[in-house]
Amino acid sequence: MAMQMVQIQADTWTSADIGSVVAAITAIVSILIVASYSLVLIAEQYFLYMLYFDCLNHRHFGSIRQQFWAFAHFPFHVALVLSLTGLAQFAKWYKVVQVFA
Repeated sequence: MAMQMVQIQADTWTSADIGSVVAAITAIVSILIVASYSLVLIAEQYFLYMLYFDCLNHRHFGSIRQQFWAFAHFPFHVALVLSLTGLAQFAKWYKVVQVFA
């Protein structure tokens, strides 16, 4: 008895093929979004730093103490803003959990 070979056309897409393509595209897009978001955050911090320190008169700082205070001041404010933003997001999340839980 001779075996019959079943031929599948080369231009047909199975559900497994479509799922693999969609999963690959989703993975690539998510990686690109995370990478671009990280670059945006780094650029934002850099531009805020430049806006803060670019207008300073460089002859104004006399002692090391004044220089240290000026350079420690900006990261303190960035940390303050980021922590308050996180606290606000946590408060919103907590309220959503209370309403929908």
